[in-house]
Amino acid sequence: MTPFFMAWGMFFAIPCPVKKWNAKYFKEMLLCMPFIGLLIGLINTGVFFLCRTLFGDNRQSAVTAALLFLVPWILSGFIHLDGFMDCADAFLSRRELEERRRILKDSHVGAFAVIMLTVLSILSFAVCREADLENREWLLLFIPAVSRALSAFYVLILKALENSSYAGIHKEKIHPGYVTAAAAWFVCLTALAAVFCGAGSLILIIQAAVYSAVIFVLYRNLGGISGDISGSALTVCEFAAIAALLFIK
Repeated sequence: MTPFFMAWGMFFAIPCPVKKWNAKYFKEMLLCMPFIGLLIGLINTGVFFLCRTLFGDNRQSAVTAALLFLVPWILSGFIHLDGFMDCADAFLSRRELEERRRILKDSHVGAFAVIMLTVLSILSFAVCREADLENREWLLLFIPAVSRALSAFYVLILKALENSSYAGIHKEKIHPGYVTAAAAWFVCLTALAAVFCGAGSLILIIQAAVYSAVIFVLYRNLGGISGDISGSALTVCEFAAIAALLFIK
């Protein structure tokens, strides 16, 4: 259970009931991230149904729409949103590689981070307001879990930036079983979504494609993967999953 509580303490804002940390379980902690995603998704789904009961709209009310994208951000302690902002500053700076890496690790908030956070917030509210979730509500459970399964997969297979917290896991060869387990998470979650949501599970395939595209661009631009890069891809792909509901019926 130590890896699960490690993942809880790092990636879930609700205080962990058992405070444990052991660096040798870092890879196992990554594989527990989808459990955290399921917890976040379960709470967000519950909030959605509560809002539907209170407001009774076929489409989301303004309050419901705001909560749909804010609750996952809050429950993750804004850690992934922080990565999105850091990557915005680094990627959009268009500087030399070393300068982009320095900006990525800089704790100060730049103009690009503020601009992109504003754009993301406005677009997130808009798509959550208009997305058709009728009979597809349970996608809200699966979307955060899938993004975290993808995070575990890519962190395990891609070279980490030297100053990243993930650099240590690549000092020794990673057993293929870890990568297989991360991929299995995605397959199982998508299959379960197909049972509960039917064709709506295609949203998760789109989500995976967007995550992969963002990781590819940032990995090429910054020369490795880090928590910030992983968090940025997670944030964008979760937005893309909800946005896809506007077009896929």
